Parts: sequence; structure tokens; C-alpha cells
Amino acid sequence: MVKLWKLFHKNGKVESTGAFRNDARTGIWVFYDTESKKSGEGEYRAGMKEGPWVFYYGSGQISSKGSYRSNEATGFWEYYFQRGQPFQSGNFQSDVRIGTWNVCVSPSGPCGKEVYNTGLTSGAPRVSGLNPAQMPSQDIKTGRTNPGAFLDSMEGEVPDKVPSSLKGTWND
Repeated sequence: MVKLWKLFHKNGKVESTGAFRNDARTGIWVFYDTESKKSGEGEYRAGMKEGPWVFYYGSGQISSKGSYRSNEATGFWEYYFQRGQPFQSGNFQSDVRIGTWNVCVSPSGPCGKEVYNTGLTSGAPRVSGLNPAQMPSQDIKTGRTNPGAFLDSMEGEVPDKVPSSLKGTWND
């Protein structure tokens, strides 16, 4: 038997709406932030995210979109800054980034490519095509650009955790 549910935030506003079947989420679910603005939507099958999903900023602008298979990100995903400019895009396989991802460090660039290697010989991902001289945040002691500090100052929240190669310094 399918039962429709509304779950609520502590402040009394709706957190999510959807159905349960056999104590598991099923069908289309819609999620809301604490200010009642839609934050995400997608389908569940037997309690797992399945198929296309879209996530939103409080403004209603899409923050990311892609697909899940058995609760794991799979295939092509796109992430956006708050005003809709591309942030990053690339492929997932079983919830792991693979191949070449396009990465922009601010809404107006610069942009580059980050390569995620697979297999036993993989190393840290590397970013290419980004000119460190264009980056506004530099480590005063070393003079090298620190992309992590720049990403922290970006417009809005970073919609995905910062890739490991962007936590140290740019690969120049």
C-alpha cells in the first residue's frame, strides 16, 4: 500500500513530500529548505534515488542535476553557480568522478579541465588550463595561488565538495 507523506522541519515548515511503500520512499519526492523553497526533486524506487534528480538554490535557480542508479550518482552531472553560469560538469560512475571534468572557479572564469584517473595507477586529479595569475587569492608566504581560499569566497555555496586537487594549490 502506498501512503503519501509530508515531513516537516523543526520550524514547522514542510521538509519533503512523497510516498512510502513498505516503509521505503517510492515515486517522486520533492524537498524544501527551511524557508519553504524547493531544494530538490527526484524519484525513489524501493527507498533508493533512481533516475534524474535536480537540486535548487533558494532563489529557484538549478544548483545541480544528474542521475542516480541505486542511490549512487551515475552518468553526466552538471553544477551551476547561483546565477546559472556553469560551475563544473562531468561523469560519475558508482558515485565516483571519472574522466575529464570541466571546472570554473568563478561565474566569469577562468575555467579548466580536471582529470580523474581510474584504476590502480590513479593519482590525485590535476587541473589544467587555469592560469594561476588570474586567481585572486594567493598564499603570501609562498606566492602560490590557493584555490581553496578562492572557492570559499565564491558566490553562493559550493554545490559539491571541493575536489581534492583544488584544496591545495593549482597545478601550474
